[in-house]
Amino acid sequence: MPPTSGMGIGMDRLIMFLTNNQSIQEVLFFPQMRPEKKGPSIDLSPEEKDVLAIITKVEKVGLNELKTQSGLSNKKWDKTIKGLTKKEVAKVSKTDEGLFVEAL
Repeated sequence: MPPTSGMGIGMDRLIMFLTNNQSIQEVLFFPQMRPEKKGPSIDLSPEEKDVLAIITKVEKVGLNELKTQSGLSNKKWDKTIKGLTKKEVAKVSKTDEGLFVEAL
């Protein structure tokens, strides 16, 4: 056969390019070839785990009361409570009585 010229590109690579996916596994047609997605894993620091344990014991706890029970310094406390709310593990709510923290 005479040599041919042109560009050969597979459908999966073309779809990967058109959808701007970084991995070809996300555009594969056959689900058996896709890797299994694992559930969300939340990595908590030791301080966050301790505070979360205090929160889960009660339904709602006052913010100041939780801070004194945790025994953390101001800087660690701020980092811990921001980390828990950012990871959507805990929620701080404001009511007429004050600020309360509850586990989600």
